[in-house]
Amino acid sequence: MRKMVWGVGASAGCVPQMKSMAAGPRFVTSYCIFTTGELPLSVEGYSQAEWVLIDYADFLVHIFSPKARDYYALERLWRAAKTLEFEQQPDSE
Repeated sequence: MRKMVWGVGASAGCVPQMKSMAAGPRFVTSYCIFTTGELPLSVEGYSQAEWVLIDYADFLVHIFSPKARDYYALERLWRAAKTLEFEQQPDSE
């Protein structure tokens, strides 16, 4: 039986925003750590800030600069994959 791998892709407009998304308290990485207690297996590309990949084994987080997102076009590669739409939740603060 093949294991399902989930992922999320996001775009950042600038390097500080990308780094904040990758390490900030409101992004999915912090949610994964908080809910599962698991740290990522690896984080790649953080220092270059073109494409950050955060690997949780069964869940991958991709954060792209606009240039990298256009170049790699992962949506084209994954076009047959099932997608889920999420609505932005209001801040609870």
